[in-house]
Amino acid sequence: MNAMGLKTQLRTPEPEAAMGRTQPSEATADAALAIKSEQQYSERLSAISHFTVEIASHLNNSLTPIICYAQMLEQASCTPAQGTKLRKITEAAYRAKEVIDGLMAFADEQPVRVRRIDLNELVRETVVVARDLLWLPENQVSLELSPEHPTILGDPHQISQAVLHLLRNAMQAARTSGAGTELLVRTFLNNEGKAGVEVVDRGHGIPQEILPKILLPFFTTRPDEGAGLGLSIVHGITEAHGGEIGIETREGNGTAVKLSFPAVATAPMVD
Repeated sequence: MNAMGLKTQLRTPEPEAAMGRTQPSEATADAALAIKSEQQYSERLSAISHFTVEIASHLNNSLTPIICYAQMLEQASCTPAQGTKLRKITEAAYRAKEVIDGLMAFADEQPVRVRRIDLNELVRETVVVARDLLWLPENQVSLELSPEHPTILGDPHQISQAVLHLLRNAMQAARTSGAGTELLVRTFLNNEGKAGVEVVDRGHGIPQEILPKILLPFFTTRPDEGAGLGLSIVHGITEAHGGEIGIETREGNGTAVKLSFPAVATAPMVD
């Protein structure tokens, strides 16, 4: 019995030892498979992202002359009917451009070229572009530029794009409200070390029930006028520059959208 008992004691651990030796091997194989799967997934995402940016860039290059030539033709002598058709061409091209800009923003491959930005100067230049691109009359946009010349660090093109999207949204809200089409654009530098831009319209305001959704991609209450990417793009650009977006609205009394960034004295460099 002692011999049998001894044999049992000697043999019993062997399967456990064998199992112990195989378990790390199986776990290692599973971990390696998981890592390989993650790498393949990341590579596919990177390829899709790069492919998206390439297509978007080519489409943008094609849309730019369409918009420019349509606007030039509209400004030339043409009949009212022709002018209406040319405006429809420009509006359709601009909606397509908004989708493309959104794809590039979500692909997250837009290079950020950091410079000192005088927000007063940037707002003036962007409003000039908006008047041509969005057919804003001279007296429709009022400027309140801070005498302190608020300055930030960032990519001027992207910040200008964000302001342009805000102007377009504000213009659409003002035109559909009937309460007045005047827009106000102001720059500011506050005591908390924040500098920024605020765009105010006198539209209907944003209903409280949809307010949490307005920064989501493709959310829109005006599907015939846009793809619902404008505010989402603005939000992405603002966050990429270490800033914040604030929205104050009251139904029937319009909306104010404020972009706040670290002022140049305290602004971190953007990678």
